[in-house]
Parts: sequence; structure tokens; C-alpha cells
Amino acid sequence: MAIELEYRYILSDKFHAALKKLADFADFPSQKAAYNVAKIIELVERELKIALKSRESLFAKYKKYDETYTAENPAPFTPQEKLEATEKFKAEIDELLSMKVSIDERREKIKFSDLAKLQLAPSELICAECIIDFEELLDGKASPLKAVESRFEEPAAAQP
Repeated sequence: MAIELEYRYILSDKFHAALKKLADFADFPSQKAAYNVAKIIELVERELKIALKSRESLFAKYKKYDETYTAENPAPFTPQEKLEATEKFKAEIDELLSMKVSIDERREKIKFSDLAKLQLAPSELICAECIIDFEELLDGKASPLKAVESRFEEPAAAQP
């Protein structure tokens, strides 16, 4: 089964902190586990380059709406156009961040037990959940990320 990632995680600083710790960790239980982690990091870094280019392209596209204009150098657009551009930018950046990509189908998620000696902070574990297999730890319970996300879901409207 391929590992599926969203750009919001690929672009996250905490995700990169976890990846750095994984890259520097030398105490995996087997060479197979170490190789799997190395390949995952390589593939994520490849996707990161694509995500960064896409994000920079969006910033460049809307940069003119964020520049400072003066009486001598008036803006070439109205405040309404700036507001509309801001809304379009927000929609496009949200779309980019929610994009999902699959990396190499031969790669397996990193087993949580393979990380027994690695000290990841809870926030790093949550950010790296998309590449870590918690099944053995959770015994079929909901993942830590789903538990966190559920706290922010809006309650269902009451039925009349």
C-alpha cells in the first residue's frame, strides 16, 4: 500500500524536524528498516521540491496585491479587486495544502516499534503520522491524528 501524504504535512516545519531525526537515527532494528526510512525521506524530499515550487508560484502570482503603493505610485487595482484576489489566494493555497500525493508503492510505513529508541516529541509524532504505522500500538483504535482532528470538528446541528 502506497504512503499518502498531504502537502500541508510535507511543508510543515514539525514534519521536517521529525524527518531530520529519522535521517540522523542510526539504531534501527534492521538494515531493511533503515533502508525503508531512507527511501521514504528521499521520496518526501522530492515531493517537497514540487510543493515549494507550487507554493512559490502562488506567492508570485498574488504578490502585486500585497505591495505598498503611494500617491505617487498608485495601485493598479481597486480595494475590491485586492479583496477578491486575497480570497482567490486563500482558496488556491488551501487547495494546494490539501493536495494528496502517493509515494512509491513499494514503501511501507515506518513501524512504530522500529522507532523504540528514537525520541520524537509528541508533536513530531503527530506530524509524521502519515509515514508511521501505529497499528501495533493502537490495536485497531483510532490514530492519534484522528483524535486531535475530532476535537476541532464542529458539532452536528441539533435536530428540531
